[in-house]
Amino acid sequence: MKLLIIEDQTMARGFVVNLCRAQLACERIEEAATGVAGVAVCREMQPDVVLLDVDLPDASGLDLVEKLNTEAPEAKIVILSSHTEDYVLHRVLQAQVDGFVDKNDEPADAIVEAVEAVMDGRTYFSAAMTRMKSQLRKDPVAFTKLLTGHEQNLLGLFGQGLSNEQIGVQLGLSHRTIGNHRQNIMDKLGISTTPELMRYAVKKGFTRWRAAGP
Repeated sequence: MKLLIIEDQTMARGFVVNLCRAQLACERIEEAATGVAGVAVCREMQPDVVLLDVDLPDASGLDLVEKLNTEAPEAKIVILSSHTEDYVLHRVLQAQVDGFVDKNDEPADAIVEAVEAVMDGRTYFSAAMTRMKSQLRKDPVAFTKLLTGHEQNLLGLFGQGLSNEQIGVQLGLSHRTIGNHRQNIMDKLGISTTPELMRYAVKKGFTRWRAAGP
């Protein structure tokens, strides 16, 4: 098995490398600390499994999934993250990765179990992921049911406290258009003030991603 670990924290990356060397039959293990380096290594080595951290200095790990799949179509991708907010887990599901390991609540052996599962053709998702899927399915006012993908994208910027003008410049839209989107989102969520909207966005994990252009 060829294994690629993309993790920016040196200590955490070293721990995962040593764990996998000790408990998995790996022909080759490579590591990268940034998204750009990770994609380059992936292209060269054609890994069987990629262990991918969500928080990278130059990109969100989930935004790299499509690039990694393009460079190594056969690779299985397992996300490693300490963030289990609803929107984070929703993005994981949207990315159609093969596994998710919760750094906070799962033991180190979960990484080994996840790699073994995906190599065996199965998926591996943490208990937090299972809970989130159930909650969103049952909740009639879940953001997945109320907001469009574009509105979810914008909510991350609203959560950062940016003005309509600032967001408009960033996305190439007029401030009036952004203002209309802001009000529509607040109406759909039953929120009446900007501070409430910001708290909602932070709590649900929307502020962890940069919004893309229109």
